[in-house]
Amino acid sequence: MKATIKGVYTHKQDGTEYVTKKGNLYIKLLLSLENGDSLYESFFFTPKAHFRFEDLYASAGQQAPSATEITAANVNQLIGEGININVGMNKAGCDTVTKFYPKQVPVTAAAAADDGITDEISGQVADDDLDEEVPF
Repeated sequence: MKATIKGVYTHKQDGTEYVTKKGNLYIKLLLSLENGDSLYESFFFTPKAHFRFEDLYASAGQQAPSATEITAANVNQLIGEGININVGMNKAGCDTVTKFYPKQVPVTAAAAADDGITDEISGQVADDDLDEEVPF
């Protein structure tokens, strides 16, 4: 499913910062889905949960900052980016992102040049003297 990143929130509506019971900061990302629905997804600023940021950035076709460097300001730069995701249900029965799909990188001129090498090799005629059985 296609989605667009619409907002990054660091505070609740009452002005308190998003902090877990263990004191870890987190953000909520607002996603606008192609079916017209909206979805809030939480991202936690801990080394153990950094893979989620890596997945998010990969789906936007970018490299994520390291776990020690990432901030909400970094994630704000993703607002407006289109991403591909899978939406499912969490244990509480709420919609959640179950997978971020990496953005497909377009073929570059260098990759196209590599394809030409393969064509050269495939056009060569094999040497009949090399066609022998190899015992294994």
